[in-house]
Amino acid sequence: MTSLQERLARGDVVILDGPTSTQLERKGLSNATGAWSALANLDRPDIVRQVHEEYIDAGADVITTNTFATSRVTLETVGRGELVREINQRAVEAALIARDRTANGRDVAIAGSISHFPGWDQDSRGNFLNRAQPSEDRARANFQEQAKILAEAGCDLILLEMMRDVNVAALAIESAVPTGLPVWVGYTCWMDDADLVRIGQHHGYGDGPTFEEALQTILPKGGSLMAVMHTDVEQTSSALKALQRSWNGPLGAYAHSSDMDRPDWQFDDIISPQDYLAHSMEWVDMGVQLIGSCCGTGPDHIRTLKDNLPDRIATGGV
Repeated sequence: MTSLQERLARGDVVILDGPTSTQLERKGLSNATGAWSALANLDRPDIVRQVHEEYIDAGADVITTNTFATSRVTLETVGRGELVREINQRAVEAALIARDRTANGRDVAIAGSISHFPGWDQDSRGNFLNRAQPSEDRARANFQEQAKILAEAGCDLILLEMMRDVNVAALAIESAVPTGLPVWVGYTCWMDDADLVRIGQHHGYGDGPTFEEALQTILPKGGSLMAVMHTDVEQTSSALKALQRSWNGPLGAYAHSSDMDRPDWQFDDIISPQDYLAHSMEWVDMGVQLIGSCCGTGPDHIRTLKDNLPDRIATGGV
């Protein structure tokens, strides 16, 4: 098997899968819990496996475990904190089985997803509310535990997703690097009214540091690939340009489409696969090597990327 590092080093374009949680929702699974899609690993591992198989069939070179919302801190919102090892192991097992059944000898890597997501609280009316981030010590222990479980369960790399806070991202990287696996970091960004790219998801998270300012603190912590993810499609190119000014290693991009009316994703205004491809071609022209898609999209987007993107970036890319 040619390692991902070797493929990236020679300039290959690598296809990441699309979203897992919103695809589970499309298949009828409810994500209406404080731990979003985490319990699907216990209740419907067959559907989780099916999602992975569909992305492999579509041409994904990397599939992402359904562990975005399976840290101990997050699982505690639904009273399942003590099952953190089992739930994460089952998620990796679903991905491994999907690869064995569907890849047909093609190289497919498994990325263990770890996110900033601390879970949601609910008020007396059932509204889902933002939950405070844990203390620094608890966050570090939380990240370390999940990274160790995912590595031991058989993941090929750790994918840190939706990193939208400087301190949280730094802790996550520091916790994942000791596994010895490649660590890829996905940042969520937004553009303010002055067209400055900022780390974070949208205006509701406040006027924090610019993306480039944040990277000065985060990048020294480690990681072998840096990506812009769960960012509006129209703003992803600007965020990638900001990232390129600070990072000269491999780049990735996987944007979302539409938005969430918590806890459900809205599927009525999703970018078409062909329109998403047009943006992705622009990203590849910029030297981006890892291309996938995020919330709201699906296997048709990944198939279109696989069938139409070049095999390698042009000479002079990253």
